[in-house]
Amino acid sequence: MLTLNNFLFTCIYLSLSWFSSFSFADTDGNFCIGKGYVAVESRGMHIDSEKPSVYIVTVGPEGLSERMTVMVPDDDRSRELRCEPDKIVVSNGYLIELVSTGSLNVKRTKIDSEKPFSNTYIPYVRESKVVSIPSDDLIHRYWLVLSAVEQQVSVDNYGVIYHHFSARVVQTNKKHGFFIGSRLLADGIDIETVD
Repeated sequence: MLTLNNFLFTCIYLSLSWFSSFSFADTDGNFCIGKGYVAVESRGMHIDSEKPSVYIVTVGPEGLSERMTVMVPDDDRSRELRCEPDKIVVSNGYLIELVSTGSLNVKRTKIDSEKPFSNTYIPYVRESKVVSIPSDDLIHRYWLVLSAVEQQVSVDNYGVIYHHFSARVVQTNKKHGFFIGSRLLADGIDIETVD
């Protein structure tokens, strides 16, 4: 049986072969976790989309959803996310309501700027970690697996540090911790030059 530790090692090993080059702004890859879901701002991320979007994976008694894409109008401003019960608030004035599993409603709204937005960003994760995702599922547990790999190499007498990151939602059996399934949320690489 594949355990969570074996799965994590396999994910990190396989993700090393998927390097692509990106440039990140301060809020690229902003993500938040709410009860029963994870959301990530895709700007600057290696996710197959024509425009920056919000990607969501829901979890619960029905299991893992497919990764859902929400095209939130882009006004070229930095966007951050705030996860609230059954909704995601986007800092540029939009609300994504989680109507039911696999169904989303997007609408323009006035934003309460007094409440803080998430201050976590996938491209800036420098240490791998696993974060629990709260859920109503009594049989399974759900995790956001954040993987970070850093390697320095020399290219034509210049130093380069590759910071690879990935985020994956993982479902395990609550009783024994066995791996059940997963969904890729995001992955990419940040390239840093060293003088």
